[in-house]
Parts: sequence; C-alpha cells; structure tokens
Amino acid sequence: MLDQQALRVRRLDHVLLAMAAGGEAEARKFYQGILGIPEAVKPLELAPRGGLWLEDGELKVHLGVEQNSAQARELF
Repeated sequence: MLDQQALRVRRLDHVLLAMAAGGEAEARKFYQGILGIPEAVKPLELAPRGGLWLEDGELKVHLGVEQNSAQARELF
C-alpha cells in the first residue's frame, strides 16, 4: 500500500504534459487517486480537444492530448 503523505506534491507551479487520446480515465486514477490533485473545469473552448486539467491552489497540472503520443517506458 502506498503512503499517501509520502506521495503528496509539495510545490509545483504549472506543468503541461502530453497524453494519448482517450487516456483521461487512467490519468484521473493517477493524478486524482494517487497524487490527490483535484480536477479543474477546462475552459469551454478547450474541452473538445480532450485532456484533463488538475489544480489545487498554486499547483496546476494540465494534460493535453497529443494525437501521435507514444507511451513512455517505465524507468524502474
């Protein structure tokens, strides 16, 4: 079992990451379920592009869909 406090992000301003189309459910499992970052509502003009915005105060992680995204290899 993972220690939620050990995984808590302490400080991060803004990060924009690429994700594969249709990966929102998996992203929610990780960013909300494991890291505990709540989902934010994307602006209406950006919502049709897919992706996911997660924000908690100054912490902002935005995931944008990249059509030709290749899954990264695990490093551990």
